[in-house]
Parts: sequence; structure tokens; C-alpha cells
Amino acid sequence: MDLKSILFNLVIVYLLYKAFSYVTVKFTQNISIEQIISDLNKNNFKMVGSTGCSFCHRQLKLLNLDWDTNKLTIINCANNPEICSSTYSNITAFPSWINSRGNVYSGFKTISQLKKMIEEN
Repeated sequence: MDLKSILFNLVIVYLLYKAFSYVTVKFTQNISIEQIISDLNKNNFKMVGSTGCSFCHRQLKLLNLDWDTNKLTIINCANNPEICSSTYSNITAFPSWINSRGNVYSGFKTISQLKKMIEEN
């Protein structure tokens, strides 16, 4: 084999490795996101936010959800201002996560922060 063939083969092996790594990360991330959503539901968490909140959009994107999802309870204060002003008056930031005991976790949460939040309940 000449040097060109060796280099070509190394590039092909490297590209296959990168593709496999990418698919593996995406697959395992989706599994953990699905598990997070399931655990949020098991612990009766609700996300309270507003369609006008960029962090709320970012939170939903992280979870691969949209505002109309049926996978998680999401209270959209833009569409329900009366509910948010009365029932969720203790909310000071969007998004906020509320469990069945009324504990409020304010702000955007990473996957690891959501896991920790669930474990604390």
C-alpha cells in the first residue's frame, strides 16, 4: 500500500468513528430525555412558562417538546393569565417547575439539573 491509500483508509475509519459516536450520543441522550420526562410525570411536576419567554422555548427544545405536547403538563401563562395570577402567584421567573407539594424550582434547567430536581423529590 502506498501512503495515499493508507491516509485515505485512516480518514474513512476516522469518519466512521465520528459518525458512530454522534449516533450513539444522540441515541443515549434521547433515552435519558425520555426518562427525564417520565420521571417528571411520575413526580407530578408541571412546567409553568409563557410563549413569550425565550428560556421556556429553550427548555422545551432541550426536552424535544413543544407547547402542545401531551407528554408533560405545561401551563402557558400567556394563554391562562388568570390561572397563573391566582394558582401560580408564587412564581417569580419562567420557566418554573412545580411539584405536587408546591415546591417551586425557578429558571431554565439542564438535564443534570432536572435529574437532581427529580431526585430531591
